[in-house]
Amino acid sequence: MVGPQELTLTANVDDDDRDGRIDGLQEPMPDVADDDVARLLVTGDCQLRVEGAPAGEVRVSKHDAGYFVDVVRGRSAGWPGSATITAIDAGLIVVNAPAILLRHPNEAIREVWAVDVTDPSFEPTTSFLSGLEAALPPAVALRRLSGSRARADRWVQDAFQSASMNGRSVVLRLPRAGEARGLALLGLGELPEGAGTVATGVVSSSRFDFGGNVEVLAPHGSLPQGRLIIGGADEGEADPVSADLLAWLEAQGAQGPAIRVPTTWLASGHLDDLVMPLPSTEGVVRLALASTTDGLRVVGRSGPTQWQTRSFIDFNRKCQAHLDSAEAMLRAAVAPAKLEVVRLPVLFEAKPLATSVVPNPVNALVVGHTVVVGEPGPGLVGSLLKAEVEARYAAAGLTTKWVDVSAYLKRGGSVHCAVEAMR
Repeated sequence: MVGPQELTLTANVDDDDRDGRIDGLQEPMPDVADDDVARLLVTGDCQLRVEGAPAGEVRVSKHDAGYFVDVVRGRSAGWPGSATITAIDAGLIVVNAPAILLRHPNEAIREVWAVDVTDPSFEPTTSFLSGLEAALPPAVALRRLSGSRARADRWVQDAFQSASMNGRSVVLRLPRAGEARGLALLGLGELPEGAGTVATGVVSSSRFDFGGNVEVLAPHGSLPQGRLIIGGADEGEADPVSADLLAWLEAQGAQGPAIRVPTTWLASGHLDDLVMPLPSTEGVVRLALASTTDGLRVVGRSGPTQWQTRSFIDFNRKCQAHLDSAEAMLRAAVAPAKLEVVRLPVLFEAKPLATSVVPNPVNALVVGHTVVVGEPGPGLVGSLLKAEVEARYAAAGLTTKWVDVSAYLKRGGSVHCAVEAMR
């Protein structure tokens, strides 16, 4: 062997040979022309021993052209991404797997995913998709995932997260009760050309492990890749987020420790009903935050009778206490960076946990200087809410585009639940 070597290998999670299988999971190792396979500077025949990685994670194979190595899945819970290959008769090879980074809001978006459901038995998404496509800037494509393949599962945000690994595009699949969810059936052929796909290896049916509960704040301070923010338990509650999922995210070592914001008071349990990270500038972290105080003010004199009852008002004031607590936590977490908050009017009803009574304007999609928001409906209340939301987003430098989210609203969702932005 020629001297000590150090290799940085992007995990082999793509499908370079286009056979519908993840390359790193193929046996034997893919062809040595694969761009995620590296040649070892080893001469002749020798024994090689891999240490410091889970079994099967770092693979060494001998071909006619020599010895080659790849990394199967990348960093995982308990493995920080570094291993060694020892040649019994010679030196050491260090193999490093780079972190899997969830995309932050300052990164440009190249396409948006949503599910095309046409079966009338499953509330078609046709109107939503046409509105979404019209709202997107010309440079951003809409990728329509197959509703028939997905069994009408339309919750793209919960199933996938856009990520990167060593500058390469990766689609992270999140635990959602496995094959019971239709989007789990989507194949590599529906991914963008050259993208890889990786799962966390966590098996869970907790809704708190879904992608709508995992976000990334813009870069700030010592976190050039942004910082994870995850919804979870309030003080004194058992943590509903799987420890294995948290460990997997923390193992990446680049966007943590995650900020934990209590979300168990929400019917969805998901962070995206409270907070939406926004593109930010150096030294400033911007986000949109729900405000029931503003929601009550907007509809105070013209809302439906059921929104004027003492119980409804008191419940929304309790919700505001949760929101104030979340804002205080976020300010403390990003300090000394400045936190800029765009407060948006939201109203919740008790079912018995908090459920938005109109499409939540925080549960939205920001693409460049455009924000795509769920249409609040006709009538005076809808027009008042629209005017207020547009004014708040306009003050933040964003143009509002409205889309029909009726195919999602009955099940407690809005725009953000329906999409994933691939950056």
